[in-house]
Amino acid sequence: YTARNTGDAANPQRDVLARCQVSADPNKADRSSCVEVLSIPDFAANHNGGMIEFGPDGYLYWNTGDGGGGGDPQKNGQALEDGNPLPNTHALLAKMLRLDVDVRTAGLEYGIPADNPFASGGGKPEIFMIGLRNAWRWTFDRSTGDMWIADVGQGQIEEITVLRPEQQNGANLGWSQYEASDCFSGPCTVEQRAPQVERTHAMGWTSITGGQVYRGSCFPDLAGTYFFTDYDERGRLSTATLEADDSVTARDLTGSFPPNGSSIHEDGTGEIYETDTAGNVFQLVVVP
Repeated sequence: YTARNTGDAANPQRDVLARCQVSADPNKADRSSCVEVLSIPDFAANHNGGMIEFGPDGYLYWNTGDGGGGGDPQKNGQALEDGNPLPNTHALLAKMLRLDVDVRTAGLEYGIPADNPFASGGGKPEIFMIGLRNAWRWTFDRSTGDMWIADVGQGQIEEITVLRPEQQNGANLGWSQYEASDCFSGPCTVEQRAPQVERTHAMGWTSITGGQVYRGSCFPDLAGTYFFTDYDERGRLSTATLEADDSVTARDLTGSFPPNGSSIHEDGTGEIYETDTAGNVFQLVVVP
């Protein structure tokens, strides 16, 4: 969640990861048990990321937005340490973080996985990937461990990047040197993991919303198909499949779909649901 950050005029918000235990009622949290695990200063109200998920390795993954403000003004996207290159740069923003919640490093409420790319130095040890603008949303394919990341563009290009397990650790998605595959803020010199899918605002897209690979049992013909949408009043639904050569085949479906989709995610059996900002939950099904 995002909280007010009193006493820090340069960073009036902070992005918080917390843990809570269940109460005597297993459907309710015990508020008194809640503990802040990690808190990141944030200078603007937008681009706070917005998703956590446990990976196939048992570690907790948390994507953070770049802090907002438009165009990554604090240069958080490629930063590895706080205060570099700007005084208010925060290196844990615009990242995919990876934490071990089963152990605790001294002074922390979590542990650092030994194979995190900067676990031994050179950057913040929590960092797993860099260069994410505001991934909304991302997920693991429960069958393959592939990570699908839908990242919202600055003003021109929405993008999807798919990374197989061996491609994930230390990947750089390019922001804010790149917006998708276009050079945005040069010099564009980083070794970028370019997106496999791009949807432009010129094509009518507004703000991409991911996304889940179908692994349910109700519609076996859809196995391996990724679904994503757009935060747009018109409503849309698109699919994508990862090919053997790491390319992605994407298709925008015809028909009427819920507008302003805020998330697409699976339940425990692999069936897929979409939510919107009006508070509705829709199950995605195949009809004749």
